[in-house]
Formats: sequence, structure tokens, C-alpha cells
Amino acid sequence: MINEMPSRDFVSLRIYSSKTSFFEVSFSWKGNWSINLHKPNTCARIIKYAIALGWDYSQEKKQMKMDQADFLIAELGLED
Repeated sequence: MINEMPSRDFVSLRIYSSKTSFFEVSFSWKGNWSINLHKPNTCARIIKYAIALGWDYSQEKKQMKMDQADFLIAELGLED
């Protein structure tokens, strides 16, 4: 789920592995202009990063959030 509400200061991507487990990453609006969160390759890179960071997607109620993640754009090569 991508949340792009204009009233918020950031754009967030929430990736669910079950009803209760998710990883959420937030980008600034400026950073979001350089990436496309709708592309499968972009999502795949973010998911792999979350798993490497310790998100256990196979367990129920495993929730991880990352705010101000603009640094991931360069680190994961997410630019369009």
C-alpha cells in the first residue's frame, strides 16, 4: 500500500506479508519524485533490504518501520 496523502510530509510504502506483519518505509516528497514505488523491481529491492535488516516476514505481528529513508534511494539504486 502506498500512502501519498498531500496533507502528510512524506510518502510511505507499506509491504504486508500477512494481515499483521508489515514493513513500512517513508520517503520525503522530494525524494519520492526520483523513484517509482509502483515498479516491482523497486519493491523487490526494498523488501530484500528489510529482510537483511531483520524483518522476519514469515512471523505474525512482525512490524518494522523506517522513517526518513531517502538515503535508500542512492544506497539501493532506486532512481528511475
